[in-house]
Amino acid sequence: GLSEYRVDLAIVNPDKPQEYLLGIEFDGPMYATGETARHRDRLRVDMLLDRGWNLHRVWALDFEADPLREITRIEAAIARA
Repeated sequence: GLSEYRVDLAIVNPDKPQEYLLGIEFDGPMYATGETARHRDRLRVDMLLDRGWNLHRVWALDFEADPLREITRIEAAIARA
């Protein structure tokens, strides 16, 4: 870690436990710590992608509206990673 920011959920690679397959971000407390919308939605993503992360974002309103769809999307993102 080079900052206070932490990915909400990191999926470990079962074949290489020292590596992560996917970072999952939620629009919760860590998301809210961004100073601006640009910082939350663009700069963090760019920083993580530059460091080799695969990312998937889950929005609370989408999860509340259709949790099964969002779980399916998360599972698909893990499978792609």
